[in-house]
Amino acid sequence: MNELEPFDLSQEVVEIATDRLAENIVLLDLQEQAILTDYFVLMTCNSARHTEALAYDLEMLLDQKGCKLLHSEGVPISGWVVLDYGAVVIHLFQEEQRDYYNLENIWSRASQVVRIL
Repeated sequence: MNELEPFDLSQEVVEIATDRLAENIVLLDLQEQAILTDYFVLMTCNSARHTEALAYDLEMLLDQKGCKLLHSEGVPISGWVVLDYGAVVIHLFQEEQRDYYNLENIWSRASQVVRIL
């Protein structure tokens, strides 16, 4: 169980990603479109090493706030890592994979709560 409410958790993720120099950070509100999660946080990392470091930092810093990672998927070298916190799912992409999977288009009916370029 997470100590933070889903929206607060998603905001914390955006702050950490911004501090760790992720690019094109988007927070999508999926509460009206999905039943398995409330928010997606999408971000672009500039390398596999950046992806790995940011995923690690997110997991450690969120754990310190009482938020437990339920599942992770992918490896940094693949260009896409997913961190599942239940009501908040974090997608760390490298640019090529983000363009290819285009989750913003798939979930185009979701509200964009935050967009930081």
